[in-house]
Amino acid sequence: MLDDILVQIKLGGDKDDAHLLRLQKMAIKAFADLNGWRPTEGRSGFYVISNHSDIYLGQNRGYTHAFFDHHLLFRDLSFPYRPAAVVGQPYDGAFNSTVKKDELKFSGKLGGPEGELDWHLPPIPTASIYYPGACMFCVVTRKGVVPRWLPEQLIAADPA
Repeated sequence: MLDDILVQIKLGGDKDDAHLLRLQKMAIKAFADLNGWRPTEGRSGFYVISNHSDIYLGQNRGYTHAFFDHHLLFRDLSFPYRPAAVVGQPYDGAFNSTVKKDELKFSGKLGGPEGELDWHLPPIPTASIYYPGACMFCVVTRKGVVPRWLPEQLIAADPA
């Protein structure tokens, strides 16, 4: 699935390419299904506080931290539909130069008091949905929740 996204990008697909968007939505749904979550556009309840600035995802304000590039939001499937995960897909260079686990502090309904969230990277950290190979796939969950990964996030494709 991620390989198909990368092929479409290399064929000249851009962010408005309908086929590329369809492939990305399929990958997002597959990741959500694998984890018992549902993707959401609704930002209510996702609060994030960063050292750099306060960011409240519920007000559709501009994102000022590289982590939030191409972000995805997921909720639990059942009531009360709590936020389950925030996925950041920053470009690899931006992640390595500006995004450090320790400098982001999360609070609110996703994690409660500072320190109650876990960071996760798949075995292949750049196996992102937005741009495989170029963007990281950083998942932040409630403490103790361990995400399951798409097959392409576990094993590198055979270079052909």
